[in-house]
Amino acid sequence: MTIVEASTLIISLIAIILSIRSNYISKKSYDLSKKDFENKQSSFSIYLNDNYTIKLQDKKYVLIHLSIINKSDSKNSFNAKLRIDCILKNDEKSTLYFDHLPDKKEKLKKSDFTFFERDINLNEKETTTKWLIFETPLSLYQENEIEKYIIKIEDQKNKTKEVNTLLFKELINENKAR
Repeated sequence: MTIVEASTLIISLIAIILSIRSNYISKKSYDLSKKDFENKQSSFSIYLNDNYTIKLQDKKYVLIHLSIINKSDSKNSFNAKLRIDCILKNDEKSTLYFDHLPDKKEKLKKSDFTFFERDINLNEKETTTKWLIFETPLSLYQENEIEKYIIKIEDQKNKTKEVNTLLFKELINENKAR
């Protein structure tokens, strides 16, 4: 073997070792970047803690005690809707949607409820538990059969989570509505 052949072989072996090392470092960098990207993606959970309804005049207010957990490494905004699936008098199924209306909290005098704002904002890795309030017409309950209530939380990236319930506890309002 000549010196040229030996040096070519040594240089080739060094190049192979360096390319294997470079490939290993690139794979590690890719894995870290992928994990960082996934952590920044929208990820959240919701839990239904409690629920009530309360009748005031010709309205029925649905109160939902909910926990929202922002699992991602970035801030996120959410909005809440109540979906009511019901069977109408003529046996047709219907779905109705109601927005969370925190300004209606004034209807509940002397309440100890702490309500979410209309736009719910959570920091990264933050959990919060508060109440949602939905105003529904009293006639909905008098004229139809309610199948279930679904609380739908949607984030700013249009990802949604839902939780449903069939029954509510009725609050007695000892104070008159304003």
